Amino acid sequence: MVIARVEALIAGWGMEEALKRAHAYTDAGADAILIHSKSGSPDEIYEFVDKWNNQAPLVVVPTKYYDITAEELQEKRISMVIYANHGIRASIRAMSEVFSSVYASGGTASVEDKIATLDEVFELQGMPQMKESELKYSLADSANAVAVIPVAGDHLQEHSMKNISEDIPFSMLDINGKPLLQRQVEVLNKCKIYSINVVVGYKKEEIGVNGVRLINNPDYSNTGTLYSIMCALDDISEKTIICFGDVIFDHVILNRIMESKEDITVLIDSSYDSKHTHDNRRKELVVVEGDALKAKRSLHSNALRRIEKIGSDLNPTQCQFEFPGIVFLSRKGVEIMKNIYHSSLEKYREKPFYSVDKFEFALFSDLLQEIINSDFPVYGMEANSGWLEIHSFEDYKLACTIIK
Repeated sequence: MVIARVEALIAGWGMEEALKRAHAYTDAGADAILIHSKSGSPDEIYEFVDKWNNQAPLVVVPTKYYDITAEELQEKRISMVIYANHGIRASIRAMSEVFSSVYASGGTASVEDKIATLDEVFELQGMPQMKESELKYSLADSANAVAVIPVAGDHLQEHSMKNISEDIPFSMLDINGKPLLQRQVEVLNKCKIYSINVVVGYKKEEIGVNGVRLINNPDYSNTGTLYSIMCALDDISEKTIICFGDVIFDHVILNRIMESKEDITVLIDSSYDSKHTHDNRRKELVVVEGDALKAKRSLHSNALRRIEKIGSDLNPTQCQFEFPGIVFLSRKGVEIMKNIYHSSLEKYREKPFYSVDKFEFALFSDLLQEIINSDFPVYGMEANSGWLEIHSFEDYKLACTIIK
């Protein structure tokens, strides 16, 4: 549609010139005429309408004669009304008021209820549709994968981090200007994973990271990591990457493990050495079939090792690897895990289960061992780099040193 704008009245050339130009535009093929006026009254426009005699649809911009309504203009045979600059004028006034308030108060708390949320901004940008299209058309192995991050625990048992954990949830631990959880989300997004389920509990109201779905574990103080993971996994049927909430990882290690064709693949740390482990942290250790090659240097390989044993109750001297908390499940792997979990829940409710005195406190590795004992294969992908676990203040300082 072509709308021709007539500026003769604005320029002071009079009504006859305005009509002359309008006729010339319609003769040349214009579909409608925008007749403009700077008068504070609509009388000039009404005169044009009467003399135009409805030869083509008319459009007006009532910036100066703002007392008139769209309904009144319609009654005068105006087909379209354009409010040309009211949006930008409103935004100028709003921005001035907001920044004046920010300047006066020294912060943004006083204006948060007066401005749009980031979710509203993303909605206007079409971000949800973009992510949906990216998932639909992406050729990456991670397409349609979802993520689960359990962060419900309080971490108060880790002595060197207790003072920090008393103030904030571990997932909001600041690492050079960004919360730990945000850094995890950014890496997952880089791997084309946008459906991210975060299981919260301790100080859940303080967890504020965009782009995640928060799932509450109201019984976090009476349950273990496994229960938190199942709070999310029970509603998932797609292939899934599970990342513990105290692990920072890079996109390379995630892409490597997601290349696995097995149903359940666990990242296993090949740098584990029982002779050089001095902390008292409860480690989830791994024994694989065959001998493990230990060397200072190695090449990246996606070869997998079938796991025989995994858990925190194993003899450290008999274990070859450590489980740092990253797992990839195929769709079938998700179903296997859910089925074994619910059958174990019925069988072991409030009873001992591998490393714990009560099933409700089970670790994720406890369920993995039950899956292995149920004759479903669980594989380990060896690696000695690409992630960092934060269990102590020393770990935290190291993370702040190497992550920018």
